[in-house]
Amino acid sequence: MKKWILAGTAVVLIAASGTLYWYMRDAQTEAAATVQPTARVTKGNISVKISGSGSVNTVETVSVSAGAQGKVSKVNFKAGDKVKKGQLLIAFEQEDYTNQIAKAELNLKKQDLQLVSLKKQYIEAYGNEDRQTEIKLQIDSLRLDIESANLELADLKEQEAEIPSVVAPSDGTVTTASVAVGDQLNESRVIAEIVDYTKLQFTINVDELDIPKIKVGQAAEIVLNALPSEALTGKVLSIAQEGASSNGSASYAVTVSLDKLTGVIAGMSGEASVITASSDNTLLVPIAAVRTVGGRSIVRVPESSTAGTGTTGAGAGERTQSQGQAQQPDAGATGTGQAGGATGAGGGGAPSGNANGNGGAGTGTQNGQAGGQQGFGGQGGRTGQAGAYGGYGGQRQAGQFGGQRGNGGTGAGNAGQQAGRMVEVTIGLSNETYVEIKSGLTEGETVYLPMPTVSTATASSSQQQMSFGQFGGFGGAQFGGGAFPGGGAGGGGTRMSTGGGGGGNR
Repeated sequence: MKKWILAGTAVVLIAASGTLYWYMRDAQTEAAATVQPTARVTKGNISVKISGSGSVNTVETVSVSAGAQGKVSKVNFKAGDKVKKGQLLIAFEQEDYTNQIAKAELNLKKQDLQLVSLKKQYIEAYGNEDRQTEIKLQIDSLRLDIESANLELADLKEQEAEIPSVVAPSDGTVTTASVAVGDQLNESRVIAEIVDYTKLQFTINVDELDIPKIKVGQAAEIVLNALPSEALTGKVLSIAQEGASSNGSASYAVTVSLDKLTGVIAGMSGEASVITASSDNTLLVPIAAVRTVGGRSIVRVPESSTAGTGTTGAGAGERTQSQGQAQQPDAGATGTGQAGGATGAGGGGAPSGNANGNGGAGTGTQNGQAGGQQGFGGQGGRTGQAGAYGGYGGQRQAGQFGGQRGNGGTGAGNAGQQAGRMVEVTIGLSNETYVEIKSGLTEGETVYLPMPTVSTATASSSQQQMSFGQFGGFGGAQFGGGAFPGGGAGGGGTRMSTGGGGGGNR
């Protein structure tokens, strides 16, 4: 009977050792192929932008009115024509002033004759002072009437020479023409609309949450769908004082000037980005390199010390423990092994560090034989391998299962992200790509980036084992009846996730 027990135990040990070797070899091969992404601290310019879609529109449309009454005798434009300020648009039929001028001239001659008569009477009244005074007043009044009559005659002659017309009030293109020869117009009749297409602007809608950041005069960059390769620039001209509501939120029209109009046509659609903040010749790192830990901005840089020394950043490094706990049908074995590698929210071992923990001792039930538990615990640095063999449980009377599986050590953190040491930095502006570093780093330094994410649902077995970085305990053997309970893969992940539990009893 003892020979069978020893033989069974040997089979279990050989199977466990072979499986562990295969897992560790595959994990090491995968780890060797994994390269920690890095980036350099560089100097450059950074800007923060608020973008919105919109279209090109004209600055102003001028409506032209007749401004006078009369019958149109001439139309000097049509829709689509380009006109200059002061250019004749329409002319009215000329009014006949012949009779009015003749009457005015006749009245003026009568007044001249009256003046001659009064002057003669004034001379004849010599010696009669009162009479002369009276005639003198009549002469002065008549002279005023003659002066007024002369002005009226001159005005009539000027009107006779003048042709009533309407001229263009500004340069531009006629977009609407609504008049024809023979039309009888009044002063308020609109005859044309003129648009200056040499003055265009771009209008976008900005969300109410962003509108407080927009200021008149801020620079803007415009990209039109029809001219994607053209770099257009401008400035914020105006911000609407009233928003338009839709689905419970409001947006505001922001008008931007266009400094270059080559190829630009009113109505073209595109996107404008208003630069709300910028910083030039400043230190920059990819935004993925910066993490927030306890309200502080942290980056990781390569270790300056020799390899093999684990460091603890931000006071968060801990040693983890692997616990193999019996799922007790009656009385399973419980083993505890400590992981050797430091981990935590900032602690990181050196690259390729392997740590071994000490397995706990399993205690069997009645007539059972206590099985030792060996743990390959801990988390190394970048390619740390951790895990624990479960305790080999004691034999239970009546052929029941022995000690249940022991879980391998579990690691906290991501080995790729835990490489190097943590450095606290002060950040400034940030956008979707870069973040400004105000202090804590210097130009040319190297910073670590997060490891690429690999889906555990599609990763191969070896990739998953590499990701987990630990190997679960193998369950205790049952002697006298029943089968081997399955071990579980558990443990400190080196890269992506914690180890999963192993198979159950079979």
